[in-house]
Order: sequence, then structure tokens, then C-alpha cells
Amino acid sequence: MSTEGTVVSSIPTTPSPITMITFPSSLKLTSTNYLSWKTQIEAFLQGLDLYKFIDGSHLAPLPTKNADGTTTPHATYTAWYRQDRLLYGALVGSLSAPIVSLITNANSSFEAWKILSNTYASPSRGHIKQLQHRLKHTTKTANQNITDYMQSIKVIVDELSILGKTMDTEDVTDIILTGLDQKQYKPVIEAIHARDNPIHFHELHEKLINHELSIAQQSTQSPIIHQPITAFPAHTRNHSKPWNNRSPNPYPDKTAIAYLFQALTEDRVLQVANCKSAKEVWDALKIRHVGVDMVQKARLQTLKNKTEIEDDEGEKH
Repeated sequence: MSTEGTVVSSIPTTPSPITMITFPSSLKLTSTNYLSWKTQIEAFLQGLDLYKFIDGSHLAPLPTKNADGTTTPHATYTAWYRQDRLLYGALVGSLSAPIVSLITNANSSFEAWKILSNTYASPSRGHIKQLQHRLKHTTKTANQNITDYMQSIKVIVDELSILGKTMDTEDVTDIILTGLDQKQYKPVIEAIHARDNPIHFHELHEKLINHELSIAQQSTQSPIIHQPITAFPAHTRNHSKPWNNRSPNPYPDKTAIAYLFQALTEDRVLQVANCKSAKEVWDALKIRHVGVDMVQKARLQTLKNKTEIEDDEGEKH
């Protein structure tokens, strides 16, 4: 994802400031990436305490009825309207061009969000059956590493969950194990099946990565294995204007999650989308890439052993 930071500033107003927000321009909503787009947008809005504008809990304040039967706009309506229009504009900016037309008639950010949800997250029998068929026939290919293989399954499982077809943890585990090379991964498969309790996705991922590394160490060739991503730190603009001296962020953890998501590629966002805290996201990322040091150590040991063998042969001659 882009290293461009989310720009937040405040415009002086009464009684509360208006928050301006610019979403990273790298992740635009298309017809195929709704889940990853939704995950990132929600994280940013929760961190800025603006999620209430799109979840229906903070709708437009109703007008005040006067004694003579007339109505007067609510005292907070102007501030609400200004904030909602800024959020609506930010949402429009996060859409790809063909999708913008879907929400041009929306009167609020909540309506726009609802339209997008109904369009890309509404259950369709045909769509659900198609996803289930893809999931059933997903297998790990010879040139595919464990991380990419499990990610391809998780994407489908998450899409089904959005459509109301949440899968049981054990069923997902069975699908993952069935798609593996049964001979090559036999020790891990048997160990998982022997467990009394279901294994979580991230734990299974860790065990399969470790076994993948073991296979790589035993092989005389260098297989394609997962590589760590380089997360570039997000940069925020330092505004010196006096009205930017805002009170402390009441949602620091959600804001931290938002910045972590901003530093990840789209597929990595999906891998950690279900994490509930910034620490959980960070730990999940470490688990997915912990094997890199192990590979380097294994190769170093192999080279060392090879050198010792050559030295012994030289002494014999």
C-alpha cells in the first residue's frame, strides 16, 4: 500500500471541530476488492471516531418543532452536515471511476455506504455456490508457497462470511489440509488430525510454514518460499497551525491498526483483517514471516557442513 499518511486537520467551528480526512489513494474500490477496501476504510474511520456516520448510529439531527407548527433546523445540524459531506467526499475519492456513479444520488455518507454494501456484499445464491466450488477445488500448486496458498483460501472464506455463510474453523482446516501434498505434508496432517481441539488459522499457518522450511532445508535445490514484506513507515504531515492542537486521540489502538494496514499490501491486509488490536496485527505479521531467519540459518549450516566434508576429503588425499 501507499506510504502516504492520512491527512487529518481541524477547521475551527462551534461547538465541535470538523475533521477532514484523506484516504490513501492506492487502494481504490473495484468490483473485486470490496473486503480489503472495507477493512481499511473502517479502520481509519474507527480511529478518527467517524465510523458512527456510516453505521447508522449518528444520522442527521431532526429539526426542532416550534409552538406555531413551524420547524427550525437542529442546533447541531450544520456541524453534522459539514462533517458528513466531507466524509462523503472522502469516500468518493476512494472509489474507482466506474463505481462512483453508484452513489451519485446518495444524500449522506451512510446512504453511500449502504449502497456499496448492498452491491458488493449482498448474498446471491449463484455467487455463493461459485465461491464454494472454488474453495472445494483449491489446492497448493508446486510453485506456490504456504502463505500464498492459505491466503487464497482465506480470501474465499472471508467473502463467504460477508455473504452470511460463515464457515466452521474445523471445516476450513480440513479444506487447507486436503489441498496439500499428502505425502510431503503427512507428518503435519496427521498431527493436526490427532488434536482434540480445533486449530486456529494463524497457528496452522505457523506449523505449515515451519514444515515448509524443514522441506527446504532437506532439499538440494532452493525452493520458492515466502519472503518478508518491507513495511515503510507512514509519514504524517506536521501542521503548525494553532487549530491543529487537538485533544489526545481517544482511539489510539484503532488508529495504530489503520497505520499498520496502510503499510501493507492488499493481500496482507486480508490476512490480518480479523485481528482485534494493533498488537494482534503485529504478532500475526511476525508469525507469517518468522521463518525467514530460520531459512538463513539452515542455509548457513548446510554450507558449513559441505565445507567440513570437503576438508575431510582433502586430508584423506
